[in-house]
Parts: sequence; C-alpha cells; structure tokens
Amino acid sequence: RERERERRMEERRTKDRGGRETFTPTPPQGYLFPALQQACLIESRASCQYSRCGRTDKGVSAGGQVVSLNVRTKLCTGRGVILTPGVSCEVKENAEEINYVQVLNRILPPVVRILAWAPVDLHFDARFSALYRSYKYYFLLDNLNLETMRMGAEKLKGEHDFRNFCKIDVANGVSNYVRRILHFTVESLVQAPGQPDHLALGVFNIQGYAFLWHQVRCMVAVLFMIGRGEEDPSVIDALLDIDRCPRKPNYVMASEIPLILHDCGFEDVQWVYEAHNHAKLLANLRTQHEEFSIRANVVRGILETMREQSVETPQGTQAWTQHEAKAATLPKSKHVPLLQRQTGEPPAERLKNYARKRKNTADTDDDDKESCKKSHELQAADD
Repeated sequence: RERERERRMEERRTKDRGGRETFTPTPPQGYLFPALQQACLIESRASCQYSRCGRTDKGVSAGGQVVSLNVRTKLCTGRGVILTPGVSCEVKENAEEINYVQVLNRILPPVVRILAWAPVDLHFDARFSALYRSYKYYFLLDNLNLETMRMGAEKLKGEHDFRNFCKIDVANGVSNYVRRILHFTVESLVQAPGQPDHLALGVFNIQGYAFLWHQVRCMVAVLFMIGRGEEDPSVIDALLDIDRCPRKPNYVMASEIPLILHDCGFEDVQWVYEAHNHAKLLANLRTQHEEFSIRANVVRGILETMREQSVETPQGTQAWTQHEAKAATLPKSKHVPLLQRQTGEPPAERLKNYARKRKNTADTDDDDKESCKKSHELQAADD
C-alpha cells in the first residue's frame, strides 16, 4: 500500500496564481525514505544519520546527487560496518553484500534511480566531506553574445561575497555569503543533424566548493543580461563590490528547468557499479531520451504547420511568415540597468526582522495557550 501511495503522489496537483492546474514533482527524499523503510534497510530517517551533498531547488534535476546514511548490512567486518553492542554477528562463508541498487530501484519510481553505492568511513558526511559540486545550465543561444558572457563568467571565478547573487536564506540564519567558484565556462553545444539554428544550445559549466540558495540561477540571470547587450560585463565587478553595492538589486533569477546538479566530488570513495543494474539504468535513460525526442518533433511539426497559415492583420490577410518578421521588430519593454534598480533589505536587516517575527509568533502562541488554559480552568470551576 505504501508503494502504491508513493506512486500516486509522484505528481502532486496544485494550482498556480492563474488558476491553471500544474503538477509539482515530489522531492527525491519523498520517494527515497519510504523505499528504504519498505526494503527494511533503515528504521527511520531520524535514526540513519542521513546527509545529502547538494540541495536542489524545486524543479531542478540532479544527475550526480550523493547521500550518506547508515543501512542494514549482511557483513560483520569491512569498511563502514557498525556492530550493535551486545549482539553477536554471524555471517555465512562467502556472503555477499546486499545489492542496494537493485533492491531500491525495484521500489522507486522511474523518475528517481539509484546509480551506485559505496562503503565509507564512519566520519564520512555527504555534505561536509564533498570536495566540490558541479552544475550545468543549458540555454538557447538565441543571438546571445557568448564572448561577453565568458568575460562576465571569468569575473565570477575565485572567492567573492555573493550576497547579490543569491536569495537570502533567513530561515536557516545564513550570514556568511563568501563562496569560491573553481570553474565557470560558457560553451556552445554541437547541433544534432537537422536541428534548426534557432534551437542551437549552449551550456554553463560551474564548479565550486559550495553554493548559496539560488546562487547559480542568479549568476546565470545576470550573464543573460550581459549576453543580450543589456548590461556590460563590468556590472559583475560592481555587484561583487559590497561597499559599492551593499544591497541586491531586484531582478528575476533564471528558470530552474535547465539546471542540473551534475556531479559531486569526494576523496577515497570507490563506487560500486554492478553491470546488470547499470545496463538497466542505461536502457531506462535511452527510453526517456527517445520519448522526449519524439515529443519534441511532434510539437515541431505542429509549429511548422501553424507557421504556414495566413492571419488577419490591419493590413489585410497575410502569410504568417511575412507578418512574423514585423512582429519580431515590435518594441520590447525597456531594460532598467541593474545598478539603477530598487534594492532589497540588507541581509543583516532581513535576518533581524525574521528573528523578530518568529519571536512575536512564539509570544502569540504562548498567549493563546495561556488563554486556553484559563478557559479550561473556569469551565472546570463551573462544573
């Protein structure tokens, strides 16, 4: 029943502000822990010392996420094995470890796959033992100036205060915004045969020790402004200069859909990739790739059919291909330079206000409890 319930919750129905029905994917841990418990690999999330390497926003994919936790084992000795005090451990000769990948992938939905596992030392922590985290962000080239974008990306490399390139995480009390970017490149991808020029893709390759909340999407958003010619690469220098720009200008961060957590690096971790499981994973990915390719071509066919139609315009009936060029020249909304925009509160002020609101909420809850208690006391006295 638990497995069936998780499958039904694979896409939770919500409504956005426009009243349209949308589906919010369940976070991976929403599938992982029920699967671990169903397979009797853990007792509970609280007792398994769970940690994850990277935090992915809602809608962001992960191809190289790593989690660490304590799970059941068939072995009595070996790296990472923890023996229960007072309980004897007997193991059969030539006993093999549990095939964790196979067991969990039989339970998990297709959208979440275990790729490999590894025994680690007791002090290992997926979050704090990571040497680096790598992200990729895909985008349409769409007449963007890659050279100026590369200039901007080069300025983001190194150790800087990135408070103007993130969303302030007031709930977790983050007050240190210094992070180090190890690698940041902008590349154009090789086009597939027959792919239209307007669908040519590029990719940002970003590697760092750690990242702030929404940091990658904010950096990409500013680089897009540079690529469109709306901002000069020097705006990166200004936003990284906290004395000159102590508050983050208001701007919309880039979409979450093209972002993927690509890889997490660790020292002395020997991943176990079992051949049979690996073959099934590759077959599953090929199937998904084929399905999305077919869907893309279906939409492309409908698009081409629509472009062949004639439309009614103030000048009369015209072929859309003729009117399309005029529509493309319509004036766009005026871009307001980043350094001239309104800014948010300073991070320290936001943290202070958040703490004040939490305190007020806690005081209100205490008052409500006290009032409820007095009410019960009076009722008891009347009885």
